[in-house]
Amino acid sequence: MEKQMEMDKAQFAEQLKNLVELGKKKKNVLEYQEINDFFKGFTLNKEKMVVIFDYLESNGVDLLR
Repeated sequence: MEKQMEMDKAQFAEQLKNLVELGKKKKNVLEYQEINDFFKGFTLNKEKMVVIFDYLESNGVDLLR
């Protein structure tokens, strides 16, 4: 089970990088629904959403709400 969590963290980090790439292709703006769609298959709790939003912000990608 611990290995599964480690793999999930690695996959989550990889998805964050891919999400930023998508944001940059879309003029540095993403919609909330695009983030949900991008992370299908992941359980997004409040803490993960904060990480996503902070990561996007630190990489210059804005979020439309």
